[in-house]
Amino acid sequence: MGIREDLVKALEEIQPELHKAIERLVAIESVRGESLPEAPYGEGPKQALLEVLALAEELGFETKNLDNKIGYAQYGDAREDGEYYGIFGHVDVMPLGTGWESPALKATKRDGKLFGRGVLDNKGPILSNLFALYVLKEKGIQFDRPIRIVFGTNEETGFGCVKHYLTKEQPPTFGWTPDCKWPVVYGERGRLKVRLSTSLEQISALYDFTNQYLLHTTHQGVELGINYSDEDFGMMQLRGYTVGIEEERHFVEWTMSYPASVTKEQLLFDIRKHIPEGSRLEEISSWKPVLYDKDSIYVQTLQKVYQEVVDGNAPPVTTTGGTYAKIIPNIIAYGPSFPGQRDIAHLPNEWIGIEDLKVNTIIYGLALYELSFITTSLEGERRMTILEICAGGIEDCINAQAAGANRIELNSALHLGGLSPSLAVLTQAVKKIDIPIICMVRPRGAGFCYNKLEKEVMFEDAKIFLEAGAKGLAFGFLTPEGNMDWDATKKMIELCKEYGADSVVHRAFDCVKNPEETLERLIELGCTRILTSGQGKNIMSGLENLAKWQKQYGKQIEFLGGCGVSLANLTEILEKTGLEQLHGSFKSWAVDPTTTNGEVSYRYSDSGDYDLCHLESMKEAVNILK
Repeated sequence: MGIREDLVKALEEIQPELHKAIERLVAIESVRGESLPEAPYGEGPKQALLEVLALAEELGFETKNLDNKIGYAQYGDAREDGEYYGIFGHVDVMPLGTGWESPALKATKRDGKLFGRGVLDNKGPILSNLFALYVLKEKGIQFDRPIRIVFGTNEETGFGCVKHYLTKEQPPTFGWTPDCKWPVVYGERGRLKVRLSTSLEQISALYDFTNQYLLHTTHQGVELGINYSDEDFGMMQLRGYTVGIEEERHFVEWTMSYPASVTKEQLLFDIRKHIPEGSRLEEISSWKPVLYDKDSIYVQTLQKVYQEVVDGNAPPVTTTGGTYAKIIPNIIAYGPSFPGQRDIAHLPNEWIGIEDLKVNTIIYGLALYELSFITTSLEGERRMTILEICAGGIEDCINAQAAGANRIELNSALHLGGLSPSLAVLTQAVKKIDIPIICMVRPRGAGFCYNKLEKEVMFEDAKIFLEAGAKGLAFGFLTPEGNMDWDATKKMIELCKEYGADSVVHRAFDCVKNPEETLERLIELGCTRILTSGQGKNIMSGLENLAKWQKQYGKQIEFLGGCGVSLANLTEILEKTGLEQLHGSFKSWAVDPTTTNGEVSYRYSDSGDYDLCHLESMKEAVNILK
C-alpha cells in the first residue's frame, strides 16, 4: 500500500472519533451573547473555544488562546521568519431557532446525515481539518513550515475575532477556510451597501429614483452606469433593496456585489451622477473583492486534489459570498458544501452528509499532504496597484487623468507639503476629469497641532469640498505630545462616512509616537486609508515598517506609500513592501518670466520657478505598474 492509500485508509478510519468530537462541540450553544471581560463575544463562544482547544491538546497539538476571542492548534516548530500555513474556521453559530426534528444541540444521525446546529457551519468542517492534520501528524508527515488550525468565535456576527488575530499574529503564507463550497474558490466579489436619503419634501424624487434605477431594472446596474463585469466574477449584481424612514429622512438602501474590475470609489462616483439634487448618498458597509491567482502553485495543488477525489472536470470558481478570506491575507475558501447543496446552514435541521464529511476529511488530508511537498515562498494575491497623483492645480489633474492615473490628491502649495486647494480648482477639476479626487484639508504649513479656529476652518472646508464633489478628504490632527487628536480625527472620519467618501489620514501619521496603537484605533474608527512613508525620512527609509504594516493590517485598512516615489524606485517599493497603492507627484519645473526682477524674487526652488506634474513621467509610472 502506497503512502496516499495509507493516508486515505487512516482518514476513513478516524471518522468515528471525528463524529464524537463534533458531538462535544455541537452540545455547546455558542451563539453570541453579552460581552463580558473574560468572554468578549459571550459565554457560549468562549466555552466552544476552550472545548476545541482542549480537544486539540488531547490530540497532541500545541495550542494558543488569544484573549478568548480566537485560538489555534499548531503542528510543527515555529520558523524564524514566522511563516506558517493556516486553516481558518469558526466555532460560533447562529441562533437555534425553532422547527427542529431532533435537538439542535445534539449531533443526531438520521437518514445518512448528521443533524445539529454547527455540523456544517462550521464546527464539523473545521474539526474535519483538525482530524485530517492529526492523521498526518501520526503518520510522521513533515512540512517546511508549521500548520495551524485556527478557531474563530465571531464569524457570524462581525469577524472581530480574525481582526483581533491579525493584531497578535502575522498572516499565513497560504491557507484556506472550509466555510464556503467546493471546488477551490479563488475569488470573492466585493460588497458595497449604500443608503440614499432625502428630506420629506424630496420623497417623490427618491421614489422615482428607486423605481427607475433599482426596482424596475436588470438588477445589473445598467441604468446607473455601473454594469461592470470581468472574466473572473461576471456581471455586477444589485440586490437587498430596503426603504424606510430614519431621523425624518426617507431612504432606500441596496447592496452591490461587484467584480474586481471596479473599485468602491468608482461605483460611488458613478452613482452620484444619477441621484436627486439635495439627496445624500452614504456608505453603510464595504468589503473589497478578493482575487487570488488561480494559476498559483497553491490553487493548482488544491484543485488537483479535489479533482482526483471528487470531480476531474470542475474548474476553480468565485463566489458572491464573504468568508474569512475577506480579512485574512493569502487564504482562499475550500469546501465544505458540494454542488447543489444550498440553504442548509443557519436553518432548523442543519445537516451534513455523513459520507460528505468523510470525503471532506479525505480532501483536506490529501491537500495538507500535498502542501508538504511545497517549499516555495509566498506567491500572494493578484493585485492591481493604484497610482495616486499628488496634484497642485487644475493642469496637474488633467494631465494625471491623461496619463492613466487612478486617483488624485488635490492640494495647493506643494512646496509646503500641500495645503487645502481652492474651491474653484476643485470645481473645475470635477467638471473636467472623471477619476476620484481626494482633497487635502490643511490650513497652513508646519505641523498638525491645530487650535480651535483652525479646526473650525478645516471642518468648514471639508464640508464645502465634499458638497462640491470631492470623493474623499486627506487630513491629520495631532496633540502637542505627538499623539493623534482622536476627537477631531473621529469627527472627520464620521463626516466622510456621511458623504460616502474616503477618509485618509495623511503623513501626520508619520509624526505619531505610537504607530501600531494608532493604526489599530484608526481601523476601529473605520478610516479608509493612511498616506505614509513608514515613518521614514522618505519612503525608501521606511520600507521595513511599510512591509510589516501592509502584511499585518493591509486587509483592514489601506496603505498608500508616499514621499519620494519615483520612476527609479517604483518596482523596488512594491517588491519589498507588498503595497497596493503609491502616491507621487513626478515633478517637473516650469518658468514664469515674472518670478524675478533684479533683487526681487518669488522663486522657492533653485530647480525652477514653479512645479508641475510631468505628463510623460506619469505615463511611464502607469506602464511600470501595469
